[in-house]
Amino acid sequence: MRSLIACLLISLSFVNYVQAKEKFKVGLANIYFSAALFENNIRKPLFKKMKNPPSRKIEREFDRLSAEYLARYIKYLDSDVLIICESPNDPEVVKRFVRENLNDRYAVVHNAPVVKNKKYYYNQQVMALVDKSKFNIRRYEALDKKDVTADNLMYPFPPNKTVDYEGKPTKFWWSRFPIEFDVSLKSDPKHWYKLIATYPKSKFARSDKKALKARMQNNVHQMMIRERLEVVDSDFEDIFVLGDMNDSMGMDEKEKQLGLDSLSTLYQGAKDSILWDSVSYDKNEGTYVYKGEAQVIDFIFTSHGLKKGKGIVKPSKNNFFHFFKTMIQHNHKTRPDRLKNRELFLSDHAPIVIEVEH
Repeated sequence: MRSLIACLLISLSFVNYVQAKEKFKVGLANIYFSAALFENNIRKPLFKKMKNPPSRKIEREFDRLSAEYLARYIKYLDSDVLIICESPNDPEVVKRFVRENLNDRYAVVHNAPVVKNKKYYYNQQVMALVDKSKFNIRRYEALDKKDVTADNLMYPFPPNKTVDYEGKPTKFWWSRFPIEFDVSLKSDPKHWYKLIATYPKSKFARSDKKALKARMQNNVHQMMIRERLEVVDSDFEDIFVLGDMNDSMGMDEKEKQLGLDSLSTLYQGAKDSILWDSVSYDKNEGTYVYKGEAQVIDFIFTSHGLKKGKGIVKPSKNNFFHFFKTMIQHNHKTRPDRLKNRELFLSDHAPIVIEVEH
């Protein structure tokens, strides 16, 4: 009888353990020039001035509809932590959007409190939306050493890096600062997950010379992220490095000229001792379409600790490509003006969402 009771107690304990598992989702989305949804683009055009611009009243209504569409998109992704590339440079704009359109679900983690030098700011920043009912958040700020505490720590990224380029030392700056922050579930406040959100320099350029330099700058950005990753790897089991990397695996023709593969500077593929990529794609699918061909340039890399530690990420297929092609991607020219084309256009990138079991 006692052995039966003992078995029942063990079984109940196991059931309670299984039920205690908590899941959350980490997502990544690029929202094309999202600041334009909250600005006066009649007075300040997104691209070139329109010959016959609509009235400001029409623009306001169009922006209202676009903001509603964006809110529905974010709700559809239903991520508990959502990294957004091409975010507005003013976090107050985002906070107001969250209050008015997302039921005030998220805290906004933005690099504005960190970067004091405004040379970095234009409307393609990186930010995070974090479900404040689920998570504690620990920020890394730019502080004097005397002001550093165990909670705020020191903002970890240098403003630039000098490397050899065209035979001479060349200083490369961030085109937009990454953000680094930690989250812990309120149900387990002592276990911290580290997130590094990055958005390296685009390859887009109007000349061969500028295209080569853009790729070199992208490579330096990836290098600085990797250097930071190697510093924190010894202290954190669970790390996410995610963003629109503006590069895919392998070399394009310009990278071959430089003799470097920018993305592999950050992620070293199957042999990488720190990172792995849990997300795969079916043939002819990806996160971006260039000249009719699908590519993967957006990534959520995770540390190997997320295979076996307290937080578990299982390999998965990204199931958003069809949704992207039918519901998000624009149908006009590559760089559309929302007002000119009058479409509720959100992005030219497909999102990614992964699930973590804690």
